Amino acid sequence: MLKKCLVGCLAVSSLLFTAVNAYDYNEYDQKLVNRMSGEWKNLDGQVVFNIQNGYINGAQVLDVAALAGNRSFGVGNFIIHEAVGNRPLRMSFASLDNSAGRIVYNGQALFRKVPVPYSESVSGIHIGSTKDEVLQTFGRPTRTWGDVYDENWEYANYKMRVRLGGGTVTAVSMFKGSPLRFDTSGLSYGDGKYEFMGVYDIHNSGGPAMKVLPTGETINYNSGLGHMEITLDPLT
Repeated sequence: MLKKCLVGCLAVSSLLFTAVNAYDYNEYDQKLVNRMSGEWKNLDGQVVFNIQNGYINGAQVLDVAALAGNRSFGVGNFIIHEAVGNRPLRMSFASLDNSAGRIVYNGQALFRKVPVPYSESVSGIHIGSTKDEVLQTFGRPTRTWGDVYDENWEYANYKMRVRLGGGTVTAVSMFKGSPLRFDTSGLSYGDGKYEFMGVYDIHNSGGPAMKVLPTGETINYNSGLGHMEITLDPLT
């Protein structure tokens, strides 16, 4: 009886060992998970993921499958080993190495440091808003291009473009003729560059009117390109 038990236990142990080690958790995956280390909170400050030493909420990461993207923006299936079996966590990530870093899981944006209230928004959509929030506000885009870690959504009826990186908004641009306005300042493109500069206290450099706001957003008015925007990266 003891012999049968030992054989059975060894068989189960062998299966568990195989299940845990059947994945290709390579050096690139390990570095990515290490870059994600920390407590990730929602906008209410609740910790959703605690990622430490290759574990997510105490469950070992076995692999990062179907990984796409680059160092700044990406998406993948993080396979974790739990008591009931292995489970994939589909997550996108953006800017993991700086204070604007975030991951998105189940449509919810998570942050190491919960951002302070944003400075500007357009119809409630701001830097860090999720895809679902954009869809709920503006509906399906007229045209899209890019990929899951660097997407562009164009809305022809609003003369607007939303850029998303890692599943969350990284820029909102309103073009000449857009009926939309910034929520905080109330400005539209039609108000003009000098009105824009006056409201945001921007020195006239002769080129685009641009300023980094205290909350980390960059806001700019570019009459040459015919748009005004809030963005994390004004050069793209």
